[in-house]
Amino acid sequence: LYKKEYTGKTWEEIYNKHVDKDYREWLLQNGERISEAEMKILEAIEKAAKVLKDPTATDEDKAKARKELQKEIDKILGRDREDDIQDILEEMKNTQLGEIGEIGEKMQDVIDDLYKDPSKMSDEQFNELMEDIEKIKVVGKLRNLKPGTIRTYQKNVSDFLKFMDKNPEDLSCEDARDYLVYLQNRGNKASTLNNKNGSLVFFYKRVLGKLWDDNLVPRAINDYAVPRVLSSSDIEKLLDATTNLKYKAMFAIMYSSGLRISEVVRLRYDDVSRTNMQIYIHESKTHTARYAILSQRALDILTEYWFKCGRPKGILFPSQLNGDYLTTSGPQLMFRKSVKKAGLPKDIHPHCLRHSFATHLLEDGVDIRYIQTLLGHRSPK
Repeated sequence: LYKKEYTGKTWEEIYNKHVDKDYREWLLQNGERISEAEMKILEAIEKAAKVLKDPTATDEDKAKARKELQKEIDKILGRDREDDIQDILEEMKNTQLGEIGEIGEKMQDVIDDLYKDPSKMSDEQFNELMEDIEKIKVVGKLRNLKPGTIRTYQKNVSDFLKFMDKNPEDLSCEDARDYLVYLQNRGNKASTLNNKNGSLVFFYKRVLGKLWDDNLVPRAINDYAVPRVLSSSDIEKLLDATTNLKYKAMFAIMYSSGLRISEVVRLRYDDVSRTNMQIYIHESKTHTARYAILSQRALDILTEYWFKCGRPKGILFPSQLNGDYLTTSGPQLMFRKSVKKAGLPKDIHPHCLRHSFATHLLEDGVDIRYIQTLLGHRSPK
């Protein structure tokens, strides 16, 4: 949306051509507020950058600055996020700001500087190691890993190498342990530490061909919370609050069929069997194809969407911009808006629909092994 050819154009000129009507009207009404949010985020980043780039600042000062920056961004965007602040900065860094004047260039410079912290390496030094980062993609593809998994491995290993400032061939398990201890002291959760751990195991064993000592670098014990489950009436409130038919159909299918958000965005027209009331999932997280059930209510919403929104014959939920598959960020954003509009607790997230699907089946007396099959889980745990 910030492409160079649109510089100087009005909101209406840009969005009339590229964005569906409901979203276009929302942007036209909120354009000024969005610009103000960008300015506030820039100011918050600059404030944190002063501390993070200060050579006299202690680790405690830097941790405090990161925490305050995360809180400020949450406040500006009107939502709570549990993600590590580095993930937010990474997402912003990879956003092409385009030609939007000095503000955009200044924001990008600050983000670039902040992203490097706590790196001890210069850009030139780090570029020499990019060949090893690229090897992760090659080995990952050979092992048939999902693209998202490969990107996660690359990012995590990139952060690790920048922190260690060592030739990869000279790395040891003690280095990995020191890095994970550092992250733990910064307040990272067990799930985040295990995510980093898994990336380093892959890099050491599969890319570098090094031995890995699980005793020296153990995985952290996760803290398991009880999944949030919506009631049937909450589901109806959520669907009623979703006025965009495309997203309403997606949310209905996620609950009716127990689909992950990554699975629903990859559905195609031929995957839906109206005769058998089934949906074929051919691109799952676990590399396992399966059939999911489809309720009449979800089918009715899906049918209404299909007839009113272009009757797509290939990708079932195509992007309005390029006709390709949607990313998961669009549905996630709309889900948060629908949750807020429906008056539901703000910690409700899209995966809660899948939790609710399984819980409601179990409460209705359905065998847990059958539910396991519908969800595509390898273990009933």
